[in-house]
Amino acid sequence: MDVEKKREFLDFLSIVKLELEEKLLPKAPSEYKEYWRYAEKETLAVIKERIKNTSFKDTSVIFQGGSNKHFPDILLDNLKIGIEIKSSSKWTVPGGSVFEWIKAGDLEEIFIIFCRHDLRCKKPVEVRVGDYKTFISDITVTHSPRFSIDMNLKSRPNDRILRDTLENSYSNETEYSKQVAKYLNSKLKPGEVYWWSFNKEAESGKYILFSKIKADKNSKYEAPETYISQAIVLFPELFSNSSTKYIRVSKWFDSKKIICPNIRDLFTAGGKLVISESGIKLPHIFAVVKENQEKIREAFTNLTTDELVENWEIDDCVQKNIIDTVEDRFRYWKNLVEQSIGKNLNSEMIKIVELVKPE
Repeated sequence: MDVEKKREFLDFLSIVKLELEEKLLPKAPSEYKEYWRYAEKETLAVIKERIKNTSFKDTSVIFQGGSNKHFPDILLDNLKIGIEIKSSSKWTVPGGSVFEWIKAGDLEEIFIIFCRHDLRCKKPVEVRVGDYKTFISDITVTHSPRFSIDMNLKSRPNDRILRDTLENSYSNETEYSKQVAKYLNSKLKPGEVYWWSFNKEAESGKYILFSKIKADKNSKYEAPETYISQAIVLFPELFSNSSTKYIRVSKWFDSKKIICPNIRDLFTAGGKLVISESGIKLPHIFAVVKENQEKIREAFTNLTTDELVENWEIDDCVQKNIIDTVEDRFRYWKNLVEQSIGKNLNSEMIKIVELVKPE
């Protein structure tokens, strides 16, 4: 987008901003509960109406936000422009996943319309607009790497690696992932390293593991898939619907000196998925089992009897011999998994579990 056109579009967004500040005041505080829906609806209506009076009037205004969230919220189709709508009671918020950025790579420009709402302020609703990149202050890791948005920024961040991540074009997601990793690694404190696993392909799609390891020169860290597979064997409650099912596995990761902010996502990200020919949707953990079946089979062999006895809560004196062989271990684990699933157990789940039976 040339400089002149960009300036003209920013002028148009300034008009949108002024009108939104007039319209976006809810009638009651209770209306702030789902303010983002209200802000998106009003912003879309104003853009559609005001764009008629500009040189951009022939573009198609496509809304792709709402509950099925895509980035950015609005596309101006033939202009290759996107607009992200944000709303919050403060000017700093978590942005979208960093991988939304590369997926929107065919857009020439992405702008932001940010609605700050706070009834305690003299101006309860204030709107700021601008170039989306200008307000990206950082990348942080929650359940996955996300941009941090700070609408108080006056210019793009000075960090060279972050700037390169935003400015350069990347041919594929793996190349871009490496650049994101480079930035996050540059922020680590002495004695910390990141443990990366990008773009694991499975029928379920892609999942990404971002875990921080407390570096220890005397320790040898296995591949991420090894730890995930061992956790699936050691903690069969991961297959349950219990609200406490991550407590033991979290402590186990900590014992391995692994700080994993997205433990839930390793096993449950994306909800239910179709991973078999039957078309029946199963919890995401079954996709993880199917994808890592070889590593899980190895876990039945490589985990020590003491580890299994402790984590499966087997009576050491009385029952230790019931897991003498690899086949015994699998059968005992399968029974624990089926108990954890309970009444929701079905034949498709059993088929997936049977995939990891030692050969």
